[in-house]
Amino acid sequence: MILASPSIADTNEPYRYDLINTGREVLAQLTGPVGMNFSDTIKVNSTATAAEIKQTGDAYQSLLNDIDTLVGTDQAFLLYVLTIDELYTFVT
Repeated sequence: MILASPSIADTNEPYRYDLINTGREVLAQLTGPVGMNFSDTIKVNSTATAAEIKQTGDAYQSLLNDIDTLVGTDQAFLLYVLTIDELYTFVT
C-alpha cells in the first residue's frame, strides 16, 4: 500500500502509522496458530522428527522477525529506554 501511494506515505504520518499498525495486527494474529503449531511439534510425546521441529521453529522465528522488522520502521513502535534521571522525574 505504501508503494501504491508513495507520496501519501511520505507526508502523512497517521496514514503510515495506521498502515504499519494494521500489518502488525495481521502478523500478530498469525502468531497464535504458528506458535501453537510449533508448541505441538515440540511436545514431549510428539513423534515429530528433527526436520519437522526445525521447519515449524523456523516458520515461527521468521514470523516474529517479520513483526520486529515491520514495527522497527516507525519510531512510534520502538521501545524507549529511560535513563535513571528520566525515570526519577516520573517517580517524583
